[in-house]
Amino acid sequence: MLSDLGPLSREGGERLLAGVFTSARRHLRVITCVAPADLRDDRLTPTTRALGDVLHLLESPPLTPETTMEPDPLLVDLGKRLEAMGMSVELGYRGVIPLVAHYGGYCIALDTDQSLMSMPVREALRARPAALARSGWHYVRAYAMELFTTPDAVAEKIGVLVGLTSESTSNRDVD
Repeated sequence: MLSDLGPLSREGGERLLAGVFTSARRHLRVITCVAPADLRDDRLTPTTRALGDVLHLLESPPLTPETTMEPDPLLVDLGKRLEAMGMSVELGYRGVIPLVAHYGGYCIALDTDQSLMSMPVREALRARPAALARSGWHYVRAYAMELFTTPDAVAEKIGVLVGLTSESTSNRDVD
């Protein structure tokens, strides 16, 4: 098999490969005449093997754990509020994002302080939001205290972001 994949096989190819996978907004279509197993041979360059590994994972994704954690009741409540506004909501999206909401062309990824606690600070505050934004998500961070004390305000904030409500209605004074 020809193992020269052009720029991917040269020095810096791993950066090119990472750029390809992280710059795709909605999906990435890979058309190839070789099987992923052919790209996983130990004699190939590390970048070529990495491409083979990624394609292998896409071809046969690992099984998700059978046991799922009980969703956070605060997120369940927020999800119901967002659904009442007309959004589609999913909790525990692929085991990675605590809550996702969809309306029109907007996809919201919501993290809570609780879900970010296990991550390093830099990843939680900078890298994760930036990576989700580059992938086409509109990122929202909500604190557990906000979700507990003012869940309507959090839902309104998301409603404004997707265009369901206007800022003037969400900023009205309450007497």
